[in-house]
Amino acid sequence: MLTDIDRKSFQQAFAQALAKFQAPVKDWPDFVRSTYDEQAMILPPDGPAVQGHEAILALMMAFPPFLDHQQESLELDGAGDLLYTRDTISVTFAPPGVPPSKYCGKALTIWRRQADGSWKMYREMWNSDYPA
Repeated sequence: MLTDIDRKSFQQAFAQALAKFQAPVKDWPDFVRSTYDEQAMILPPDGPAVQGHEAILALMMAFPPFLDHQQESLELDGAGDLLYTRDTISVTFAPPGVPPSKYCGKALTIWRRQADGSWKMYREMWNSDYPA
């Protein structure tokens, strides 16, 4: 069971990660280092698993520019050094030369407590709410 201290420290980590992700100018190397565990793995939709900071950085840098990103946590639970969140996500992508398009979906993320007590993403996956 998560303690109130765990929840509070996680919510701070989540807010910091979200602020960096939503920043108008992206510092992807800082975002990856400060948000993802060194053993992190992302399981993106319709693609192979991506593991480690360098591969995650390459994935992030390949994202098209976006105008808007919203994320809401619907569930938070865990025990010990692991917790998970279930979220809704909404992003308006704006690739150059193409009209913006909206993406809506959900995410499931496992976070791991670090040696210093902070939380970083350990496993992450998301998919869209649209039919295949």
